[in-house]
Formats: sequence, C-alpha cells, structure tokens
Amino acid sequence: ASYLQVVLPRAEMDVTIITIVRRHVEPGSRLKMQINCFQVNLKS
Repeated sequence: ASYLQVVLPRAEMDVTIITIVRRHVEPGSRLKMQINCFQVNLKS
C-alpha cells in the first residue's frame, strides 16, 4: 500500500501509472494483486 501511495500521488495519474506498472509486473505477483485491489478501490 505504501508503494502505491508514493507512486500514485494524484487520482488522475492512477490509471496511467497502473497501466505502465502492470506491463512490467509478472502475473500472480504480490504487486500485481495489490494493483488489482487498488483498481477495485478506485471504482468503488
């Protein structure tokens, strides 16, 4: 969570940065799972 808080300082940047990060994260990794959870939190 702390990593995402540092990398995503502004809401409008969230989708762009998540998309970039996901391209460099292996499927099933802990970071990717955190990113997926973060996206769900953004939508809710």
